Amino acid sequence: MQNKREKAIKLLDKLLPKYIDGGYLQKLEENCKIFGIDSLTLMENAGREVARVVEAIEGKSRRVAIVAGLGNNGGDSFVAARYLSKNNRVKVFLLGKEEEIKRNEALTNWKRLKNTFVEKVEEANEEILKNEIPKFDYCIVAITARGFSGKLKEETKRIIKTLNKIKIKKYSIDLPSGLGDVAIESFATVTFHKPRKEFFGNEKFFGKQIVVDIGIPKEAEIFVGEGDLKNAIKPLDLHVRKRERGYVLIIGGSSLYSGAPALTAFAADAALKAGSGSVRIAAPESVGDVIRSYSPEFIVKKVKGKEFSKESIEEIREMLDVEAIVIGPGIGRSEQTREFVNSFIELKEVKEKSMVIDADALNLLDIEKANRENVILTPHIGEFYSLSGKKVNDEIFEKVLAAYDFVKNLKITLLLKGHETIIANKEKIKINITSSPSLSVAGSGDVLSGVIASFLARKVGAFTAACAGAYVHGLVGIEAEKIKGMHATPKDFISLIPSVMKNFDKVSARGGI
Repeated sequence: MQNKREKAIKLLDKLLPKYIDGGYLQKLEENCKIFGIDSLTLMENAGREVARVVEAIEGKSRRVAIVAGLGNNGGDSFVAARYLSKNNRVKVFLLGKEEEIKRNEALTNWKRLKNTFVEKVEEANEEILKNEIPKFDYCIVAITARGFSGKLKEETKRIIKTLNKIKIKKYSIDLPSGLGDVAIESFATVTFHKPRKEFFGNEKFFGKQIVVDIGIPKEAEIFVGEGDLKNAIKPLDLHVRKRERGYVLIIGGSSLYSGAPALTAFAADAALKAGSGSVRIAAPESVGDVIRSYSPEFIVKKVKGKEFSKESIEEIREMLDVEAIVIGPGIGRSEQTREFVNSFIELKEVKEKSMVIDADALNLLDIEKANRENVILTPHIGEFYSLSGKKVNDEIFEKVLAAYDFVKNLKITLLLKGHETIIANKEKIKINITSSPSLSVAGSGDVLSGVIASFLARKVGAFTAACAGAYVHGLVGIEAEKIKGMHATPKDFISLIPSVMKNFDKVSARGGI
């Protein structure tokens, strides 16, 4: 056991990225909530480390100017100002007013400067900075928010250009302000957690890159958290249409088992409630009406026969105007269904679609025919045995090793279900520990497949979609347990998807004409 633990941890370490970008860092900061580390704590750590590094280079009893924006980058600089003021004379130039500070963490740290000897200037503009900054020994610039991308306002561009013209040593926090548009030319940039990808090709703006530890645990990169979910949710435009939210096709059901139609319906309903624009179902004619009766919101096509066969393919072709496909719920395990599954996934037009292969289809699958980057397999340990020929205990480190051994030479993403769910491809592994034993009922996995498909339909990558789907599924299970204990059903899980996901909804614009 200890040997497996050590091997698994070593493998997880090996697969972690050596360089990160702004989006990745933001994701990690969100994931820190799993460990009870909030963003205010991380900001405190970041600002303290900036102050420590800069003072180690510049010494004490210096005159320090800080030019701060209204976001969390500015918030980091407010913390740095507080620490630097112990041994230096510090003045903060805020590019706006206190009431315009955007983030609560930044505002909290601005207010913490109130009864200190730090001087503060609000609504600092180009003229003020042009006259004041040359009076100081060095300047910390923290204007644009972490993860900034896009275009600066013209006023901000002028300020950065003015600062670049002033002959004073400049330090940046996290990234040089304005990187990607008009950027600060720094003597040094204090970055967090790991070296930044953005450094390469931008050495002129970074200057020396100094990496500091701000208390993000290694496990924040390994365990799935809020950051992984937020990373998968793209903002919806105010005028979004259902087509832009993505269409999902569920292929499942058979007359061989009385509950098979319900499993197909669970996947479809979960995909719809997780945010898909439309959900279609292809099912054998023997069960099509049963599935249709589950909800009037489904578009159901009845395919000839009691179960799927190669002859079903032509009927399903006309339903392929979708972004994502789920195949497997309640589909049965007959030889003719095996032929259907493996022939269908090899179709040229199907290969272009993102796909979740689940349930019975996993027991029928020829893995080489599904070996592509837009495919997710979602087995439990029993189905994993059918796929891999390896028996695996439901133990976290054993599953990590087995999952990677399976995918290391494949293109697919594997989601190995359990109380700790392993998401793996040949380049990375993540573990979802957000779960509940209430999820251990028939149909729960079909709900998961539907949720994952809803992310795929919005053109989220397979690994990211699998992580986000597993996290939502786990949150839903936790909420269901609070209400019904160990007596929840798939319908209960599905009903809770909107209330869980609404907390993460993003709309890019609101307002009138």
